[in-house]
Amino acid sequence: MAAANAGWIDHTQPGPIDASVLKLQPTYRSEAIWNGQDPGSLTCRTRNSEFSNREPMVDNQVVDIIKVLGLEGLLRVPGREIDHGLITTLVERWWPKTHTFHMSHGEVTITLQDVEVLLDLPVNGDAITGSTQKVWANVCQEFLGFQPINQEQHKQLTGQRILINRLLQQVAAPLPSNAEEDQLHKYARCYILALLGDTIFMDKSGDRVHLIMAAANAGWIDHTQPGPIDASVLKLQPTYRSEAIWNGQTHTFHMSHGEVTITLQDVEVLLDLPVDGDAITGSTQKVWANVCQEFLGFQPINQEQHKQLTGQRILINRLLQQVAAPLPSNAEEDQLHKYARCYILALLGDTIFMDKSDDRVHLMWVQQLEDLRNPRMYNWGSACLAWLYRELCKASDKDTNQISGCLLLVQ
Repeated sequence: MAAANAGWIDHTQPGPIDASVLKLQPTYRSEAIWNGQDPGSLTCRTRNSEFSNREPMVDNQVVDIIKVLGLEGLLRVPGREIDHGLITTLVERWWPKTHTFHMSHGEVTITLQDVEVLLDLPVNGDAITGSTQKVWANVCQEFLGFQPINQEQHKQLTGQRILINRLLQQVAAPLPSNAEEDQLHKYARCYILALLGDTIFMDKSGDRVHLIMAAANAGWIDHTQPGPIDASVLKLQPTYRSEAIWNGQTHTFHMSHGEVTITLQDVEVLLDLPVDGDAITGSTQKVWANVCQEFLGFQPINQEQHKQLTGQRILINRLLQQVAAPLPSNAEEDQLHKYARCYILALLGDTIFMDKSDDRVHLMWVQQLEDLRNPRMYNWGSACLAWLYRELCKASDKDTNQISGCLLLVQ
C-alpha cells in the first residue's frame, strides 16, 4: 500500500493535471476559481412573479387545448425558490462539448427521462422548428390578437421577444362564454406562450418570451401524404415492402413522430430474459443427426415422406414426443439432461427463435445447453433481439410474405 499510488494526485491543487487537454479552459468559470478569484454567484432567472401569483387557468376550453398540446404538466410546475449557489456550483462543472457535469465520481447529466418525469412533458413527437425570419409585430396581430406598443420608453416587443406581462393582459379577463374559435385560439396562445416563457423557456431578460413558439410549426408537413418528402435519401426504397416503416439500415421503425425501436430493455422487461452474460455463438458445421443422438437422446427419422430433421432444423413436435411422458423418478443425470434439452429447445423455438417453417427449431441452440451441470450464463436477450431484427429486415423486402421471430415484442 505504501507504494500503491506512487503517481498520486495532489487534491489540494484542484486545477487540471494536464492543461493541454482542456482547450477551452482559459474561458471557463472554473479557471478563475483555480486561480484564486471569485467570480461570484450567477443570477438565476426564476418564475415571473406576476404569473406565479395569478390564479391557475380554469377555463376548460383553454385547459383542453393545453392538454392536447401535451403541456398540462406545466400547469403543475411549482414556484420554488432557486438556490443560486447550487446552480453556480453545478455550472462550474458543466462541460459544453459533452453536455455533462464532471463530478468527482464521474459524469452525470440531465436526461429526457428527467424532463418527462419531473415536468410531465412529452418526449416523443415532431421536432419544434420554425423560422426566425418573420415580421414579429404581424405575428402578434395574427396569432395573439394584438399589436404591440413600441414607444421609446415602453417597448413591449424587443426583437423577437414579447413581454410576458403583455400576454397576461390579454388573458386577464375571463374568456367570454360565446367566444368564437379564432378568439379562443388567440386567448389560448397568449396564455400558453406566457406559460412557456415562465417555466421551460425562461431567458435572461427575466420578463420576456420568444415569439417563435407562437408560430413554431407554420411550415407544417402534410401527413395525408405518407411517402418520403425526398426519395433521394432512401437508397433502398425501391425494394422496401412498407416504403420505410422499418429501416433495415438503422434497425428502427420510421413513424410520423420520429424513429422508435425495440430495445434490450424491452426484451428484459417483457420476456424476463438475461441481457448480460456470454455471447451466444457456435458452429453450424456439424452432423446434426449425431447432435440429436448425443444431446437429445434420439435419432431423427428422415424418410422421404416424413423428415423430422431438415438441414439444421428439427421438428418441435418430435422434441415434444421426447417429453410427453413424465421423467422417471429414478432417472440418471444424463437422462435428465437430455429430457431437459428437448423441452428447452422446443420452448426456444416456440417463443424467441421462431422461424418461418412454423414447426421447427434450429439445432444450433443445443450448443448452449451442452453443459447443464454447470451451465454458463448466456445473453439470451441479445440473441432474441438480433434474431428479431434480422427477421424484420428480411420482411421489409417487398417480395417477402412471411415474418417470424418474437413478434410479441413488436406487437
